[in-house]
Amino acid sequence: MTSLIGAVLKVDLPEARPRGIEQARPRPAIVVGVPDLIAPQKYPGLIVVPLTSKVEKYGDFDRRLYPILPQDVGGLTTVSIALCPQVRFIGASRVQAYLGHLPADDIEIIRAALRQMLAL
Repeated sequence: MTSLIGAVLKVDLPEARPRGIEQARPRPAIVVGVPDLIAPQKYPGLIVVPLTSKVEKYGDFDRRLYPILPQDVGGLTTVSIALCPQVRFIGASRVQAYLGHLPADDIEIIRAALRQMLAL
């Protein structure tokens, strides 16, 4: 299961009540956590960082929190930004497709952002 870390998946984020800049709708996301690695879960799922292709919207944001991922990395079809502050749990049923896997260097950039942001 550790091979899921760094996987790029197409996920369906809930649209029910997104607020402000919360991401919704189907989009790529990077797996950053697998709760089942610790213990079986009553409700299986993954911890993900959603991605956006709206690079211009996040152009002046701090790259430590919003790293840019180039096109064709991890199966991405366009340049994308990892929205690290929007890390979240999703139920396994929200996974629609496997797109690819990030290289170790890109995974580490995202992990570093999460460690610093969450004071781990």
